[in-house]
Amino acid sequence: MKKIYSGFILILSAGLSSCGGDGSGAARIVIGDSNTLFALNELQYQNPYVIQVTDIEGNPAANVAVSIVVRATAYRTGFYSNGSGLWVQQIAQECVAEDKNNNAVLDPGEDVNGSGRIEPSNTSTVSAHPTLTPTLTPNLNTVVTDESGFGYFALTYPKSEAIWSRFEITATAKVSGSEGESFLSGILPVLAADLEDIDIEPPGGVTGAYGATSNCEEVVP
Repeated sequence: MKKIYSGFILILSAGLSSCGGDGSGAARIVIGDSNTLFALNELQYQNPYVIQVTDIEGNPAANVAVSIVVRATAYRTGFYSNGSGLWVQQIAQECVAEDKNNNAVLDPGEDVNGSGRIEPSNTSTVSAHPTLTPTLTPNLNTVVTDESGFGYFALTYPKSEAIWSRFEITATAKVSGSEGESFLSGILPVLAADLEDIDIEPPGGVTGAYGATSNCEEVVP
């Protein structure tokens, strides 16, 4: 196992919305994380996840297509300090994502910091799990569960976004005509090993990906 730093404890919440019937067969979805983080190369991390789908009685829901969506919900400003013998993140401010309606378009009133673009952009990508199956179907962002109701996927993202970007995963599935949703949010983690040598700059450099300003209305460099 590899140590990781996320700077934030992941929060899981699950909800259910009935789409007909009495909801007796409704999907129950759990999104699970681990303490393993993969360094794909010198530029990218990949964080693996598991999906578990059951009916209302806890029976595994096999062959269920689960839609996976990820969006950026906030960005952090700040810098790394090395006073303790390793790189330690110093947060100046956390700013809510400017794309209020999640349409990937800079609409009037959304450019809070006046940069001329949306902050943050889509900081991570839903991708196939590096080792486990069943996993994500390419270009569909869908996982079909196995006979035990499990499926696997990952988030892939630039190392420079680690620690500085907050995300939310939404998993949606239908079982027996009813739709279930589950949400998982957190901060994109960084490998501890990438912060333990102060002679090598942390991923993305000493200054955060969105600058070090303490004011969300100041332009991001």
